[in-house]
Amino acid sequence: LSWPTADDATVAAWVYMDDQVGTRRIFDKDGNEIVSVGAEIGFQITGGIGPPRTAISVGTWYLIVGWFDYVDGTNNKVEYQINAGAVRSVTTASEPTDGTDSLGIGAELSPAPASGFWNGRIDNAFFIRRVLTGRERGLIYNEGFGVDYETLQRIIGGGIQ
Repeated sequence: LSWPTADDATVAAWVYMDDQVGTRRIFDKDGNEIVSVGAEIGFQITGGIGPPRTAISVGTWYLIVGWFDYVDGTNNKVEYQINAGAVRSVTTASEPTDGTDSLGIGAELSPAPASGFWNGRIDNAFFIRRVLTGRERGLIYNEGFGVDYETLQRIIGGGIQ
């Protein structure tokens, strides 16, 4: 998997946290990651650039969708949304890094040894090379019930990786 630079991308997953200890990765590719620190979760690109994280509770399923919106190289957006809540956003001139690190779901795999193991459950994680619309994110959330892979493909079309 390569993370596009100077282009749009979205990553999403349903997550269920079992504890609020340490720094844990849900999705990580070259520091572009959905990450939890203690009781807070968020999305950031390489260098830790992202909006402030949001507190979540142990024992509850959440849909987190994070995306990088390449605007013009100076007004790019790093954004995320939890469930159908408010979109958290930051504007930056930075872009994601696309290096040789392996994709980690539930851990940071590079540099070895693996670390930041997620303590909980992860379901229906995906990556797509575009920004999902608010309507698409709402359909995926489906009032908290989520959707299966086939329905997800119908909602956002092909291109899920």
